[in-house]
Amino acid sequence: MKEINFQIRESFKTITTMKKLLTLLSILMLSYGCQNQTSTTSNPNQVGTIEADDSKSIAARDFSNAYTSNNLLSAKSLFTEDAVFKINDAEMSFDDMAAGFTVGHNFFDNIRNDDKHIYTMHYDKGDNAGKTFTNMWYVWKGIRKDNGEELIIKGYAYFAWRGDKVYEMYNAFDPTLYTQAILEQQ
Repeated sequence: MKEINFQIRESFKTITTMKKLLTLLSILMLSYGCQNQTSTTSNPNQVGTIEADDSKSIAARDFSNAYTSNNLLSAKSLFTEDAVFKINDAEMSFDDMAAGFTVGHNFFDNIRNDDKHIYTMHYDKGDNAGKTFTNMWYVWKGIRKDNGEELIIKGYAYFAWRGDKVYEMYNAFDPTLYTQAILEQQ
């Protein structure tokens, strides 16, 4: 009987010790979780304002719509006269970009840029301080005229602004399937 009482007493001590440890652990976790955790570091190039549905984001959306409706000339006034267009890093003028983009309409029907996400960023600090860029992520889709197959390509574009005009536009996408589809139709 003495041995059973001893075992019960030892078990009770173990349970009491475990309760104390759990209580201490809970207090530590709670105090850590309640600390002010806003002390994050930021890259000076990431300081600024992001907008959606502002005039610049709407202008980028309008450019996309002008492209899909095969009417890029209607968007020419959006750009400075000396604007640079970079399509997968190949530099060109507005007229060259418009001619190249228009060619696709000879080989694809129902061209569209779906799932557009468009945001304008105004940088306040860092290397880009005072600069404004509109970024657009999209999914390009078109129906091949020769076989009715839908082609789907993800893309990204940015528009660099000087006042209310774009002085540089960059558009990136993987041209492999697009180029192959055009070559197969010639």
